[in-house]
Amino acid sequence: MKIGDALKSATGLLENYSIESPLVNAELLLGKTLEFSRAWLYANSQAEMTMGEARRFMDLVAKRSLGYPLQYILGNVCFAGVELEVEPGVFIPRQETEVLLEKALEVIGETGEVLDLCTGCGNLAIGLALKRPCLKVIATDISKAAVRLAKKNACHHFVERRVEVIEGDLFDALDSGKRQKFRAIVSNPPYVPRGRLGELMVEVREFEPMAALDGGLEGLDVIKGIIELAPSRLAGGGWLVIEVDESHWEKVKREFLDRACWEEISVFPDLAGKPRVVRACFTG
Repeated sequence: MKIGDALKSATGLLENYSIESPLVNAELLLGKTLEFSRAWLYANSQAEMTMGEARRFMDLVAKRSLGYPLQYILGNVCFAGVELEVEPGVFIPRQETEVLLEKALEVIGETGEVLDLCTGCGNLAIGLALKRPCLKVIATDISKAAVRLAKKNACHHFVERRVEVIEGDLFDALDSGKRQKFRAIVSNPPYVPRGRLGELMVEVREFEPMAALDGGLEGLDVIKGIIELAPSRLAGGGWLVIEVDESHWEKVKREFLDRACWEEISVFPDLAGKPRVVRACFTG
């Protein structure tokens, strides 16, 4: 089978299964199979694939057609221009979370310590460390797999000395005796309301870890806990920047307003215009 014919066949199959951007998916899967760039594939579209290559390619296409996440197949994802390794069992970073990174960078200075709760593959912690070369980031996650992967990604980007990844449930992962005070706390916690989990795309609800998605009845269980405990870990004038679901941003804002220790409470939209990030300053 020629490379061009393989791409055409795979694109049609993925389109029949309603996979978004079927051609791009086919290109990336074939590039993964042959270990060549998408540009090389088109420059060599008349080249013949071996039977083994064709079989491996179609196996990947079949897997993707069933909804298995493309990022898990490729083993990587690009977040804010940074390539990170991802694997099954660890949540895949989304583009909308880049807004969280952006809004955190607006208020975080050049030095000091930042806490990243629910770090996943380490995308926020590593993004902060790369943008602020003198910043120290402590990242926590309850998942052993996520902690291991975040450490690996930090090493890959040579920020392992400034990104400390700790296993544990939110603030419980921190040394209780040290009582560190952070310049900022950032988090992309589980926030999907439980009743809406079944509405998620099949590749999310069937293949990504539910623990990284399920935010309880209203999607606020973890968020409320973070808002309640953050003051004990923030320095005066420090910031809490948190990602939320578009269905409950007003309730999250009210959680801040109901506590006198928060000011400059702002809500920011993602690229689709949906309320996605809430940021507040701790008065101390």
